[in-house]
Amino acid sequence: MRSLLFLLGPLLLYGLPVGNPASPFLLDRGFLSSDTSWTHVETGAQIDYVAQKRLMSRRDGDLNKESVSGTSEVGFVNWNICDRCSIQASLGSGSYFWKWEESHKEVLGRSSGGLLWSGDAKLIIFSVKDTLFSLDAQGGGLDFMEGKSRISGHPFSREMRTKMRYWQVSVAFSQQIGPFCPYLGITENRTEWKISPREGHLVRLQARHVVGPFGGCTLSSGEKVLLNLEWRSFFEEGFSALAQIRF
Repeated sequence: MRSLLFLLGPLLLYGLPVGNPASPFLLDRGFLSSDTSWTHVETGAQIDYVAQKRLMSRRDGDLNKESVSGTSEVGFVNWNICDRCSIQASLGSGSYFWKWEESHKEVLGRSSGGLLWSGDAKLIIFSVKDTLFSLDAQGGGLDFMEGKSRISGHPFSREMRTKMRYWQVSVAFSQQIGPFCPYLGITENRTEWKISPREGHLVRLQARHVVGPFGGCTLSSGEKVLLNLEWRSFFEEGFSALAQIRF
């Protein structure tokens, strides 16, 4: 029974969506600010779906086929500086389903709520005509989430608490083509989960893969509003949609 504690509770989180690293450059003016302003405030919302993220425990052989899937919703505020750099703070929550196998038994669970928080910085390194090379760095975590599980269809009585911390660095090329700005890049994500029952020992988990590609496309006329769609692969299978406005 002790080994079952390794993945009980909310085995969530994933590499958070990157977004277009060139986004500081994509809006020229806002609802209140002109295109001559050197600084802007922007805000928006993002929905993310993780189809599958593979996990592993730090004790080899205890578990098999560990994975998590689910959705998250976050809101953010963004400070844009000279259309070259942006600093962003995000808050949100999520809902996740997770599973694994142990001793020929399937363990399933669902967890929701909690507080997802992160900080993000984007920097445009250089641009050549309509091609941009950009860097994105972010870090954050998850707190205050509890969950239930089932073992071979039978409820497991103990509630689990989870704390997560992560950092993620990404680089990407973006290309402006009229109102569209597709991008493609690679990211490295390091995530650690600290999971424990209300009374019991602490367990640490980590993602099975830490590097993978991502890509997407931003749609914007250059004024006030932009929309962005993104996919991520290998280190996780995920998809996100974002809407952002400039004041």
